[in-house]
Amino acid sequence: MPDYRGEEVSSKGLDWLKRNVGVVAAVSGLVVIIAVVLIYGAISRQNEETKALNEYANLPPDPAERMQRLLKLATDYEKTPVGIMAKLDYADGLKSIKNYAQAETMYSAVLTERSGKGKDIFAERAKLGLAYCAQEKQEYDKARKLYEEIVEGKGL
Repeated sequence: MPDYRGEEVSSKGLDWLKRNVGVVAAVSGLVVIIAVVLIYGAISRQNEETKALNEYANLPPDPAERMQRLLKLATDYEKTPVGIMAKLDYADGLKSIKNYAQAETMYSAVLTERSGKGKDIFAERAKLGLAYCAQEKQEYDKARKLYEEIVEGKGL
């Protein structure tokens, strides 16, 4: 079979393609399906994060209702930045009503989730909350140690 220059070209590749046209079509179809699934997943995650951000931006002013909504956001979107922020805000609310034990539980959970991520604003905020709770419980050595770690950037 001649090519565009008139030279003879081997037809082995063309023969293989003719014999395996079904395989080529199936692989091409599979690639398209995988691409569609990946694109759909990315759009779904983006829509979920946008929804979470809208809910966070429209939290009610009533403190009791706000705390309920923060806990729901923290639970529903726990692995997203909005969910982590909601968990920290919920812990801050617990801290403000002097419920230090529950606040420390929430801060510790964030710190555990964020450990190993290097310098992380969420981990620093959680550690700051833990330090404040320790200070208020008159656990001054623990509080001092946590404050020093924050300033020195250790343990994050």
